[in-house]
Amino acid sequence: IHSKNLVPAGTTAISRFQLKNPTNGDLYSDTNGQADMLVSATESGEFTTFQYTRTYLLQEDDEAALFFGPVSAPGGPDYILGGGTGWELVSTSDAIQGGTVDFPRNAPDYKQIDFVRDILKMHNLVFIPDPNIPNKIKIEPFTDYIGSGATRDWTGKLDVGDKDVEIYSTADIQNRNLTLTYKAGGEYLSDLFVKQGQRVYGEKEIDNTGNAFATSDRKVELELRSTPCNEINGTAIPVPKFVNETGVFVAPGPRILFNAGTAEIALYNEVTEAGELTNVAVLSHYSQTNATLTDTDLNFAAETPLQVITANPFNNLYNEFWADYYNELYSNEARIMEAHFNLSLLDFITVQFNDRIFIRNSYWRVLEISEYFIAPQSTVKVKLAKIVNS
Repeated sequence: IHSKNLVPAGTTAISRFQLKNPTNGDLYSDTNGQADMLVSATESGEFTTFQYTRTYLLQEDDEAALFFGPVSAPGGPDYILGGGTGWELVSTSDAIQGGTVDFPRNAPDYKQIDFVRDILKMHNLVFIPDPNIPNKIKIEPFTDYIGSGATRDWTGKLDVGDKDVEIYSTADIQNRNLTLTYKAGGEYLSDLFVKQGQRVYGEKEIDNTGNAFATSDRKVELELRSTPCNEINGTAIPVPKFVNETGVFVAPGPRILFNAGTAEIALYNEVTEAGELTNVAVLSHYSQTNATLTDTDLNFAAETPLQVITANPFNNLYNEFWADYYNELYSNEARIMEAHFNLSLLDFITVQFNDRIFIRNSYWRVLEISEYFIAPQSTVKVKLAKIVNS
């Protein structure tokens, strides 16, 4: 980098240089993570010459332009660089065969909080505070938590004297429709379902037609994208295909997939310009490429795949993590009970929300305890939900 000399003789000049994307103004950092380049030189002859070397990793179609600030001299004014300033592309790497993938630079825009929310929604997780350690929380699926506590018989504790026992259906808290879904992928295979089927691949939609009074809809949607797969041409190996209808690459965004094993496929070698059989990992929403009934599916519901499989796995996200929750709200046997119970101090302290409470001929779980005051024994109002087997 050199400049027409506009600084006084014998003055050391300092300037800031930056490599930017001229379209959006983003700064490029060099391989050492530095975005600004501060260089200095002492005036000599007609030109002041700055000699400095930095290495940048750019990709195909990246735009780059050199920006420079004013020359400054200690104790004096700023001096603007004159004509002749320029830069030169010295070298580029060879073909990308055998290169190292920089995963942080290739990762999609995906917030940590969205990752936590997506995992929570996929597995219908509950957060249980530890009764003894204030800052300790246990996280587990709803299906594992409910009914995993103690079994308690409260039949004899039910106050049926002058207190009412109210049992009612869950119709008032039901939604008209419940949808569990990923976001649509945006690539060609995902668009087949969005444009032709008017739905997202792998979603679970439940139409609550049995309740004429339910009107609101509930949609549990992930930031993660759904991922249909299809065989590589000329093979029986199904893979995700992040391309549009013309075969142009489409940025996939965040996905969650199994490493479903390995397969030997022919990959093009840019150096030898020939295909080479290579073992590669195969990604899929199925735990195995040729899924069977006993495998696992990351879709919410059984789906019509775009590749050959033996059978749709039963263990999808809905059956594994959401079916019990749905049945407790939407089953014909679902009920809420509000009643008064004579509970001792020990009963109140030890009862947990995952306990199975036996009352006469059914099991219930506690939703809420109110009207309690500290005493050897107290009559309290308890709200419970009936435990309905899947």
